Amino acid sequence: MNDTPMNEPQPHMNAQAADPDDEISLLDLLLVVAENIRLLVLGPLVIALATLGLSFTLPSSYESEAWLRLKETTVPSFTSNDVLKPLLQQTPWITAQAGSPEQALSALRQSISVSFNKKSELVTLKVQAPSAAQAQQLNAALIEAFRQHSLPKGATLKNIQLEIPLVKASISELNATLERIANNLDKTSAGPESDNAVRAYTTLSQQRMGLEKTLLELNRQLDGFGVEAFEQHPSLPEHPIAPKKSLMAGLAGLASGFALLLFVFVRQALRNAAQDEASAQKLRRLRAAWARALGRRPRTT
Repeated sequence: MNDTPMNEPQPHMNAQAADPDDEISLLDLLLVVAENIRLLVLGPLVIALATLGLSFTLPSSYESEAWLRLKETTVPSFTSNDVLKPLLQQTPWITAQAGSPEQALSALRQSISVSFNKKSELVTLKVQAPSAAQAQQLNAALIEAFRQHSLPKGATLKNIQLEIPLVKASISELNATLERIANNLDKTSAGPESDNAVRAYTTLSQQRMGLEKTLLELNRQLDGFGVEAFEQHPSLPEHPIAPKKSLMAGLAGLASGFALLLFVFVRQALRNAAQDEASAQKLRRLRAAWARALGRRPRTT
């Protein structure tokens, strides 16, 4: 026979006999929400409206955009110190708040965004300012400052200035030679001599075209890029890009709603714990520990 007593408690039966009051039911949670529905609805609404009102007091920021057909290598130069320093006189809203010229340059650089689109081969230039007109003017001033910075200087400028008259003289000589050949072609009868004159005329014409392209490139380097480089001139923004009032209000209301919901559940949990003697003892010990941590004398009850 088995010596194990029939009335010995089994472990799985003890687990099933757990106190049902220790379980959290969905109805209890819904009840807590229903009892605090005004706080959970009106609280986030008030905070969202207050945030919306506060957003109207924040300074606005407008963004002007321009597209330029330039090389990708020009992108870093737009935000270099040599380009930005002349613009500080046109940005009093930055220099007034900056403590030093270095801080002003850093703040101005942060208000500028330059990128290159490899597919369209366009440089996109975005500039932010407190007003729409200031953003457009600053964008145009930045482009002009970059154009001045990109102009040849020193020995490069001197070589270009020396080369341009030589190229012009070569073009003049070729024009005179081509004119003589053309006059002789009218007097020359068909034959080998006429064929040679035609070949010479064609060769010299190609040389003249090459010199004209060289002269055009030299003048472009001397003058910098012009209107032809603009795919879009600096725009005049109609609406500010910041602050995003509706987004700020929505996030504030959402965050406060979660915070209030957590507060309601914690408060209800503390109330329920105070009704149980064991939990109440733990709460008293917890308050005493916090009091000691804060340097206060624990209250005796």
